[in-house]
Formats: sequence, structure tokens, C-alpha cells
Amino acid sequence: MYKKIATFIAAGALLAGCSSVEEKKVDVAENKEPQKQEYQLTNKYQDAEITIAFEDGKVYGFSGVNRYFGGAEIEGNNINIDGVASTMMAGPKDKMNAEMEYLQLLSEAQKIQMDENKIIITTKNNDELIFEVK
Repeated sequence: MYKKIATFIAAGALLAGCSSVEEKKVDVAENKEPQKQEYQLTNKYQDAEITIAFEDGKVYGFSGVNRYFGGAEIEGNNINIDGVASTMMAGPKDKMNAEMEYLQLLSEAQKIQMDENKIIITTKNNDELIFEVK
């Protein structure tokens, strides 16, 4: 008898826990911030394997040698990235140069276009950073 009651309670708890799980999706129609999806830079610095991701008003990723993070505000097709910081590891000169240039371009971001598999960030000087799903 107690086994049946315990099984019933455990099954109820499991169902209640599963019903509260919410799946996050990218609403590309409204160009909202993608959640917890990492994208890899494909049009520059391919050997550096640079990535970008967004979550809860923040931007983060791998910049060639170090991890970086900062604030990101997306409104429609406009983006403002500020307060970018990174870890302070040293690495090969070519990757360090790519990292420095990438972080500079990222700080100049003004426009963003997103779809299911791609993000294009355009800087104030019309440089494009094209990222694809990793």
C-alpha cells in the first residue's frame, strides 16, 4: 500500500516539474535576442575560431585566445555592445592580433540581422561580422 502511494506521489512530482519547464526560442520575426546559442565568426579570422552568444542582455564568447563578456542591448535592428572585458591569457601573435581587431569591431557594432542560423553585425564603418550557428 505504501509503495503505491509513494509511486503516485513521485509520479505527480515528476509531472509537476516537467510542466514548469519552458523552452526558449528565437523569435526571428521580431529580431529578438537569441538565447544561449553560440555562433562562430565565418568571414574574418577563421583560424581564431571566434564565437559570440547572447543571454539576458549580455554578450559573451571566445575571441581567439580569451573568453570575453559584456553588455548587449538589442532593439529591432539596432545593437549596442558596451563594457566588453576579457580574460588575460597570452597566445600566438596572429591570434592575439585577430582578437584585438575583433573586439574593436565588436565595440563599434551598430546594426544586427538575425535568422535561424546566422547573425550579421554591422559596425559604424560598415564592416560586417558574419556568424553562423556553431
